[in-house]
Amino acid sequence: MNVFVIIAAFLLNCQFMMLTTLLPILIYNISNSTAYVGQVLIVFMIALLAVRVIFLKKKTSSVNLLLFGSISFLVGFIILYFLHETLSMYYVGSVFFGISLAILAPVLLTIMTSYSDKSSKNVGLYNSIVGVSSIISPYIGEKLYQCGISILNIVWLIGAVLLLAFTLIIIYFIVKNNRKIKNETTSINYKDLFTPQYRNIFIVLLLSSISYGAIISYLPVYLSIENTYISIGLYYFIFWSFYIIAQFFRSLILKKLTEKKVILACLVGLFIGEFLISLGSTIYIAILSAILYGFSYGLLYNVLYFKISKFDDEHIKSNGYAIVGLMSYVGVGLAPIFLYPFLNNIKTIFMFSTIYVLVAFIYFVFRKKEA
Repeated sequence: MNVFVIIAAFLLNCQFMMLTTLLPILIYNISNSTAYVGQVLIVFMIALLAVRVIFLKKKTSSVNLLLFGSISFLVGFIILYFLHETLSMYYVGSVFFGISLAILAPVLLTIMTSYSDKSSKNVGLYNSIVGVSSIISPYIGEKLYQCGISILNIVWLIGAVLLLAFTLIIIYFIVKNNRKIKNETTSINYKDLFTPQYRNIFIVLLLSSISYGAIISYLPVYLSIENTYISIGLYYFIFWSFYIIAQFFRSLILKKLTEKKVILACLVGLFIGEFLISLGSTIYIAILSAILYGFSYGLLYNVLYFKISKFDDEHIKSNGYAIVGLMSYVGVGLAPIFLYPFLNNIKTIFMFSTIYVLVAFIYFVFRKKEA
């Protein structure tokens, strides 16, 4: 079954990365405004956040979650296929994408780590899947977009259908083998997940992810209309390549440095990487930016996912993964709000988004001592 889970996770992340790469461009082409790009992403974030809050409070079987999430994903792409020239439909589609991603990403990761004794290794495997799909999908999406929106939407629709097919196969194996996530019928105690140790991490992630939100929301538009020295496909290729490389360095780095120093070093890497985007007058600066930001972002998330994987209760683990993953999506939604004063000059967005990384750094240095 793990093979099908891996394929499903790969398809999900491929589709989503193509979507996040091209959606800002598609919206900008219709509206000729970065404000609408931000609004659609805010709607996406609200839908994702609302679903995660609901499922933090209510237990639902992995079978039902997989089915509902994959159908919602397909509906979103059906809307884009038939109504991609209507701006309002991007708001509707973003609701379905927010719902599906809020459900599928943590459930697939939980299945990978629940049905194996190699939980921490599977965390690295999942992050590598995210990284590999993120490396190739922006470039593929960029080439499909150049072939025409109709072809792009057909490929997206086929991908969503395949994802539904593989989730049905996973459901079949779960039902056939009568497998359930451990502790599925017990009460959930989330106190361990919201101790100062984890609460501080979630706050740091939320603040620093606003800078990631700036990249996801505005870098595709910035590179497509104002710069020709590097394409968004190449930038993301380098970014996610080093995200993957970082997955293999956590154990080695943690042997040399404390966890606190590693997290602070990652924040420094995010700060410099994003600031370089605002200076991006040459391809070399852009490449250095992608390397620094990608490696730092990958290492930061690997360290935090590894901490969550140590929980025994699989529902707490699932929601821990969901909260860590949620921070990046919330950052995407918050970026247009907190960076609104700088939208008139898209280049300054990346310079000023580093403020939130700096705030995260200061907060983590001076946070209260963890219990």
